[in-house]
Amino acid sequence: MSLISAARATPSTPATNNAQLFQDSADKLWKQIDDGGAVRAVGQNAVTAITATSGAISNTETIIVGGLNNCRIYANSLKVGTTIRATIEGTCTTTVANASTWRFRIGTAGTTSDGVVMSAANSVAGTTGTNIPFEAQLFATVRAIGASANVQGYLKLGSTGVTGLSAVTWQVVEGTFTNFDSTVANWLSVTYVSAAATTACTFRNAVIEIVKI
Repeated sequence: MSLISAARATPSTPATNNAQLFQDSADKLWKQIDDGGAVRAVGQNAVTAITATSGAISNTETIIVGGLNNCRIYANSLKVGTTIRATIEGTCTTTVANASTWRFRIGTAGTTSDGVVMSAANSVAGTTGTNIPFEAQLFATVRAIGASANVQGYLKLGSTGVTGLSAVTWQVVEGTFTNFDSTVANWLSVTYVSAAATTACTFRNAVIEIVKI
C-alpha cells in the first residue's frame, strides 16, 4: 500500500484540537500544522555528519559539522525538550597551554556569522602533545521556543593523556547561552576555535543528532 498526495502550500490553521498533515510544495517535506498555527516537519531531518577529515584548525573559528545546506532546523520545528547532541572525534597537536572554545550556532546564514546559542571552553591544552586523540560531546536541550528561544547544555570532553587538547583527561563544562528565534528556518552548526595557532585540531568524525524532538 502506498500513499499519494499532491504537494501544496501551507494550509490555514485548523480548528481547535485538530492538526493537518500535508506535503509542502516548497521543499517536498511532510509537515503538520496544529491548531495554534505552528508548522513542524514530520520526523527528523536535521541529522548530519562529516564525510572527510578536516585540515588542522586552530585560532580561526571554523564549522566542524552542520552549517549551510547541511543541517536545517525548520521554522517552529523545535519544541521544549528537543535535545541536540554533537559527537566529535579528532586529534590535537599543541605546544602552548591554550584554551579551546566550542559553540552551537543557529541562524539563517549557515556560517560562523550565525548567533551563538551555546558556548563552552575547555581547560587549557597540554604543551607537548602531537596528534593526541580526543572526543568531544556537546548537548543542548531546548527550554523555551519562539522569538526568544533558548537552550541549556554542556560540553563533555575526553582526551587521551594530558598532553593534547586538554591537560585534564575528562571534564564537563557548563555552557553559556544566548536566545535565538525558533519561529524562522535556521541552519545549525558546531564550531571550534583555539586561543592561538599553537593548539591545532584535526577532525576525523563528527555528527549532529536530534536525540529527542
